[in-house]
Amino acid sequence: MHGGESRDFCEKISRPKIYAIQICNEKSLAKIAEIEPVVDFFLFDGRNPGSGESFDAVILENFLRKNPNFKKLFFVAGGIYEKNLTEILVRFSKFENFLGVDLASGAECDGNLCEKKIAEIARKF
Repeated sequence: MHGGESRDFCEKISRPKIYAIQICNEKSLAKIAEIEPVVDFFLFDGRNPGSGESFDAVILENFLRKNPNFKKLFFVAGGIYEKNLTEILVRFSKFENFLGVDLASGAECDGNLCEKKIAEIARKF
């Protein structure tokens, strides 16, 4: 789900659901309380998904610290590249419900998956 879907819509889908939330500011996370009971995973992303732009990770980190009862499994995306992957992993690995990262844009060359970048990342991690 790209984040605009309603709770009612999500409830009707019988398959596991990943719900994307674009983080612009603290208010961006308000929808979590409403949608959390009916989705299986969250994907926290930047303002413009697919653009390679990141979001302020402190916003999500603060939310997770202030909401220890948030146990839904989640991924982080948005502007994750080889150069900042370690920082992202260190920042979020301390949360037991962190599953991993989506680094699609960070593994692309001219909008296509780049075998060289993928191999480079795989070698280091």
